[in-house]
Amino acid sequence: MASRRADPSADPAARSRPLTIGKAARRSGFSVRALRFYERQGLLPAAGRTPGGFRLYVEADLHRLDFIRQAKALGLTLEQIRQLIVAARERTWILWRRVRNCAGWKSSGESISARMTTWGFPPMRGCGKP
Repeated sequence: MASRRADPSADPAARSRPLTIGKAARRSGFSVRALRFYERQGLLPAAGRTPGGFRLYVEADLHRLDFIRQAKALGLTLEQIRQLIVAARERTWILWRRVRNCAGWKSSGESISARMTTWGFPPMRGCGKP
């Protein structure tokens, strides 16, 4: 009788651990070469590194790769995909600033800032009222 191994991607704890480039490639369906290319082209953020210099990818990187796959399936060029990624990042920054500015009127900006970070917004430093 063949043994069945549990799918590591189904384990929430396993999903939060960084993945090596090979594991990220297998999970995403892209090749290792494609992941390096997308990083060089600015479609993926620079991967974290182990002390030995190996690339490490997180769940957000896999979501980005899924977005790239879907955008390519729609016929978008890599430049068009890059523009969408930049636009999304800029909109996130604008939204973050608006929430932060409103927070100054109603409560501690730091508590709102911490909450925004837990919601997945990037931590922003030096952002205040214009």
